[in-house]
Amino acid sequence: QSHPTTLPFTSKVPFLECKKRERSHITHHKSNRKNTMKSLRALAIFGVTLLTTLRSVSADSGDGEWEDDDYFFAVGDTTRWADYSIMAHHCINFNDEDVVTFSIFGEGNKQCSKKKQGTYTMPVGDFLRGLYRQNALNAEMKGYELERPEAMNFINCQYAEVNDKYIYVKIGCHSASGNSIALSAYSDSSCTVKANYNTNALGIDLSGLKVHYGSCDECVYWPSSNAYNGDDGFQVDDNFNEFHAYDSPLCSVANAYKSTCNGRCKRLSSSFDVSDGRRQFSIFGKVMLFVFGMIGIFSLLAVRGQRMKMSQEQALVEEAVVRKAGLEMKNIGLIIIVVVILIALSIFLRFITLTWALLISMDVLLIGYWLFLHFRSTGKSDMGSGFRLFGSSNAEEA
Repeated sequence: QSHPTTLPFTSKVPFLECKKRERSHITHHKSNRKNTMKSLRALAIFGVTLLTTLRSVSADSGDGEWEDDDYFFAVGDTTRWADYSIMAHHCINFNDEDVVTFSIFGEGNKQCSKKKQGTYTMPVGDFLRGLYRQNALNAEMKGYELERPEAMNFINCQYAEVNDKYIYVKIGCHSASGNSIALSAYSDSSCTVKANYNTNALGIDLSGLKVHYGSCDECVYWPSSNAYNGDDGFQVDDNFNEFHAYDSPLCSVANAYKSTCNGRCKRLSSSFDVSDGRRQFSIFGKVMLFVFGMIGIFSLLAVRGQRMKMSQEQALVEEAVVRKAGLEMKNIGLIIIVVVILIALSIFLRFITLTWALLISMDVLLIGYWLFLHFRSTGKSDMGSGFRLFGSSNAEEA
């Protein structure tokens, strides 16, 4: 009779040892994985710290290229900017933010006279970043290196001491000009709440960050032929022209970070329209110029019509009055022509106050003279109860 074979108790020992070894291996593997993750985290923290340090050092190096902005300019732009132009309009405060208004013009814009793609806004600090990088590139094309202005340190919010008081300062727009930048004081670390402090005591020179408002600038600057491969020039290859046609730091970031300038933004910007210190006419002003101009033309025609109806006696009396004033009748027409020319010149040169003074005065005089001739031709004018400007009543004639 056969009996089932019974394994001795000691036969379970190898199995238990295998389980222990397996658990030990798993525990050791988990421990290695934790150590690896800690090492990777430490390496990542070290890398970020090192990168931040290097970027800070390069940003303060003042070597003409602001490496701290490399990420700002990495916009992945593929536009061929050689065909485009850009025009900065004004520096304004819109929606509690200092911004530069500008327009981008497409191919064949003929000095920004057409092909406008739109009017946009951009934070003034970002626009200055793009402008400085563009100027640095243009300087390189001209054979010299552009030093980074000290004022570039203040395109971001900075802590500063002004008259023994610690405040925050940042470059923004001049509140009264619309065509210049200024160093503004703030009471918070984000530079959102303006403070009433005089920042001139800091002595920061802003002349190196000049924006040419109203100037049509090509997005790509092309160097002169003698700048190629010269002693003070730069080395180029056969593909330089094609590659350089895409190289426009200012237009690239302006296009990437732009915001649409709506109607209210455009009206605010146009209120600062200035050319050589002279304001421009608004749309309403241009309409009123047309209206008052037409009033003057029709008044002049009406005066001419009334004078043709004058009797010889009336003409002699009028001529005597003019001579008494030290003038000749033939000089009256010449004076009118001179005034019309002055009005046209003042409109062209944007002398707004002078334009309105001459135009309104001319209209008033012409209308008044026409009324004088008209009332005199009728012989009387009732200006009120019992009052007559010209002529006499029937009772007096009787």
